[in-house]
Amino acid sequence: MNTTANTAASRPGTANAARSAEDNPSLHPGRELCYYFKPTHTFLAHQVELGNIKYDTALEIEVEHCTMTRPAISLRASYSDKHAQAGQYNRYIRNWEMLEEEVHSNLENDANGVRMWSVKVSSNNPRILGPKAQPEALRKARLGAFEIILSWQSAGGGSRQQIVLFSKLNSLRFPNPPDVVEYLVRTLAPARSTRFTVYARELPSGLGCRGALVNAEQEGAPEGRKPTGVEKLRGESDKNGQIELVLPFGVFMATAEIYRGGPDPANPEVSSGHAKFDVHGQLLKSVCVPVCPPMAPGQVRVACTWAEFPHEVSMAVKTPYGIVRSHPAGEDEAPGVPHAAVECVPTEGGFGPISVLIDDLVEGRYHVFCKCKPYAVGSKMFGWKEANAQVTLFGVGGSEPLSFSRMAGDEGDYWDICFIEVAAGGKVSVREFNAVQVDEPGNRMVTIVVRDMSGQPVAGAKVSCQAEGRDEQVAVEVRDLGDTGADGTIEALLPLGEYTANVTAAEYIRTTVKLVVDLDPQVAGVTVPMVKDACFVGSSDLLCVLSWAGDAIAKLVIETPGRLLKVPEEGEEDPYGSDPSRSMLLRGTN
Repeated sequence: MNTTANTAASRPGTANAARSAEDNPSLHPGRELCYYFKPTHTFLAHQVELGNIKYDTALEIEVEHCTMTRPAISLRASYSDKHAQAGQYNRYIRNWEMLEEEVHSNLENDANGVRMWSVKVSSNNPRILGPKAQPEALRKARLGAFEIILSWQSAGGGSRQQIVLFSKLNSLRFPNPPDVVEYLVRTLAPARSTRFTVYARELPSGLGCRGALVNAEQEGAPEGRKPTGVEKLRGESDKNGQIELVLPFGVFMATAEIYRGGPDPANPEVSSGHAKFDVHGQLLKSVCVPVCPPMAPGQVRVACTWAEFPHEVSMAVKTPYGIVRSHPAGEDEAPGVPHAAVECVPTEGGFGPISVLIDDLVEGRYHVFCKCKPYAVGSKMFGWKEANAQVTLFGVGGSEPLSFSRMAGDEGDYWDICFIEVAAGGKVSVREFNAVQVDEPGNRMVTIVVRDMSGQPVAGAKVSCQAEGRDEQVAVEVRDLGDTGADGTIEALLPLGEYTANVTAAEYIRTTVKLVVDLDPQVAGVTVPMVKDACFVGSSDLLCVLSWAGDAIAKLVIETPGRLLKVPEEGEEDPYGSDPSRSMLLRGTN
């Protein structure tokens, strides 16, 4: 046996030797020949160009391969290397398994595991076997066949197409499965790419940034390597601050920067920004990049940008002094607060930016959130999820801006961004939320429970609260929450913050307690103890009351020079045996 000749005929990649073979359409009547290794076979590329294959077109790859047992009298075996002693294998099965694995690994999903094409792979389906005159149950694969057929339903209700990607009966060679799949990925790539517009806009003016250098990098792509099917990834923005790129579907980061003059000609000032966005057939095909100059120490700029839709977008920043909200162009400005102001809003409705400048960070919390009204285009609604929206914090966390995009949550007009926490020593930290929700962020339902000294509910008590803040106007605002019910409780939706709760009721002394409204793990409520004048016998009597909200268990212990007053533990001796220096009473353990 000539093992060298046998091995050469069995090696992958030998399809290149068949480039000069004459096409034989009679082997596949009714199917278009589009061999993956022949540059002159352009039918598949033309179908993509015509739009008959879209990004969501379902593909089907069917293989007809010989199933005859080998070796036989007239059929030679395949060997794993140059020596027959290394072992025989069925090359038809080996190539089918390699092709199936390549399709699942590199056509269904990209290198990052992100879904690309919907592909069904099968072998020796009677539907594609012959002869067609026979019932499907009697059809068999042809001797020596390894035929790869790709089929799909043309977009827009067109006919079903079938093409032959490879024919061993025609070429007398085996295919190289990785080359077959690489050809499909490359040829189909234009169906999964789109023209995408990047708008670079300067802060604080909000105007288009002419001459900005814009660069788009696909997430997970090898550095410096151009993604398959991409024509343009970078360029310079025009007089309106925009540039059109051609990008494949995926997640991208676009950066924009421009050099401006400064006090030192050798080190010109650089204004820059970035935006993370998705490119997909169902999403808007534009994004806005905020281009910001260097920030002064102690300053923070908050910018919101998005795509062409929606049009009605607003941003709010709650500061220790109060809350500042953006307003649509043409409307009266909302009242300002110290050290924070809206710099710009879009004039045409879309893209942004909306910018808020905080010119002096002070100790406390800053809460950033946005709101939009979804925009209808036919039956399609464009809200936060479809808008490639981003909120960027400049001046927080070092020289690089901090951005939020691709938010969590299912639906809602509100987008809760983050807290900016400023500690007493000036240290700044950011708590991220980055989620859409139905209700306005920064509020929480709290429960105020009113009880008397016996632990019984006090019904009909009037409850109000007063916010505490740096702004005098905010600090004097008093909210009337209403009267407690029969169970002595009342619920109210309050903005996050610190309050003084005031409770009054007939026959009871007016009581005030501190109330902190915050996110978990802070308990959303407070218990208010109500005391009658009868509790006091002498003018020097002192009443100590411990109250709390939630399910925690607490105990009150009071120690004086002559007395320890507490509830005894189980098995503990009575702590009241000593003769007290003065009368002390423990009222209730609830």
